[in-house]
Amino acid sequence: MEITQRSLLNRITPWVLEVNAYILLVMTMLASAWVLRKEGHVRVDFALNQLSPTRREFINVVTSIIGAATCLAIFWYSIHATVYLFQIDYRDYYRVLAPPKWIIFSVIPLGHLLLAIQFMVRSHRYWRSWRTGGGGRP
Repeated sequence: MEITQRSLLNRITPWVLEVNAYILLVMTMLASAWVLRKEGHVRVDFALNQLSPTRREFINVVTSIIGAATCLAIFWYSIHATVYLFQIDYRDYYRVLAPPKWIIFSVIPLGHLLLAIQFMVRSHRYWRSWRTGGGGRP
């Protein structure tokens, strides 16, 4: 629609790109935990497929713990950044809408918290499967 409007009517709506960027951020942050739950993230598993099911489960436990720790670290630092942006009431005044930056930024800690929780759930599932000597998806 924006391209048609710009080409045919020589009009632009300056807020469209800004809103699209915010929507992409929200979609990415909130959907990532759901995608992990469905095991839908891209993974290079040619090396994992060469391992026995028990070792594969163990590797999945370890990588899930690393993923959870990484997401918790990002959560922690992004919470501090969000609070700081709230305290100083930072806004991007060069943007059309100029919303408070903390509102937009707050989706980052929320998304990483959800992703960390999902990594912990995933780690527990793989750990139970590894302990029982299982194979395949837990």
